[in-house]
Amino acid sequence: MKKIYLPFMFSIFAFLSNAQYKKIELRSSVGYISDAQIYTTLDKSTYSFFGSLFSKDQKNFRLTDYGTYSQDLLFSLSDPHFQLTYSYVFERLKITDYSGINITTYKRNMNTALTGLHYNYVMKPKFSVYSGAEFGLRFNSYTGQTDKTPITQFAYQIVGGGIRYGKAFAGFTELGFGAKGWIHTGISVSF
Repeated sequence: MKKIYLPFMFSIFAFLSNAQYKKIELRSSVGYISDAQIYTTLDKSTYSFFGSLFSKDQKNFRLTDYGTYSQDLLFSLSDPHFQLTYSYVFERLKITDYSGINITTYKRNMNTALTGLHYNYVMKPKFSVYSGAEFGLRFNSYTGQTDKTPITQFAYQIVGGGIRYGKAFAGFTELGFGAKGWIHTGISVSF
């Protein structure tokens, strides 16, 4: 698996060393309804449904999402329509399983590193509309009453549409799907 990622990382490093940046942007944001939350809900719902069919014990679960928080660093390239993105995303889910009288609780902590590209369709001095895609790795760790081991997964964020409003200090909102959530909003500073 490491053999696959090494050429990818070297190509990004080579690209960055030759790229000319026009503007740097730093973003802080919060997202809602991430892919991890959706997949966990579907997995637990399926388990509860089929477990109830074959067992006398009622199986149920409760999922608590503490939110998805991300820090993004964006570099505008020589063509200002393109922005190279680097993101760090943190998300925590608390899962409580109910099986008869047995209750098991654990937390899933996810640290995600993404890199990708945004394309700005509309670029005005105070307003831009964009979309993009980011790909990377999600590192899962578990705490609490669980026998799960830490795992690494492929992660992504597809930005269907994003709007940024402001100059040096701005606000933005994105609609998409992936590690940052379906709705992703925050503030940014450019220099």
